[in-house]
Amino acid sequence: MNHTKRPIKPRFSGLPHFGLIAVVVFFLFVVPLWVLDSQRPHARGLTVSLIRMGTPLVSSDLLPEPLVVRIRRDLGGSVRLFFNSEESPHDAFQARLRQELDRRPPSWPVYVSGDVDLDWQQVVNIIDSIQGEYARVILLTAIYEESLSKTGTRPSRNAHRTR
Repeated sequence: MNHTKRPIKPRFSGLPHFGLIAVVVFFLFVVPLWVLDSQRPHARGLTVSLIRMGTPLVSSDLLPEPLVVRIRRDLGGSVRLFFNSEESPHDAFQARLRQELDRRPPSWPVYVSGDVDLDWQQVVNIIDSIQGEYARVILLTAIYEESLSKTGTRPSRNAHRTR
């Protein structure tokens, strides 16, 4: 009897073909999606500053009066807008905002104050409108605004900056 031995083939002699094909197909689909997604503009949200408590207030007549937009809810539940202390109708808000911003330096911030019982979306809509005019927004908290009304002074132009 003549026994010829066949060469023994190792069990794991190479990578399986499925893995190689799957990786190539995966990258053929995923890489173009990554490229397309990177070119899409991403939302950045609303950039808003807050005033730190204890920040000195400006009481000079040399500077223009800061623009304070107040959003108030009356007893009937309707929302009223005020530029400093003057009421403004909703439909004239953008025109009035543009007019008020034209009277101030370009770097001058707009202070926004809203009633505590307002929906956040109502305040965000006003902030979005202000930022649409390329103005910086600083939120006035209820405590800070209360201190403004007690002292009769106005917020500083640089009150939001850290020291």
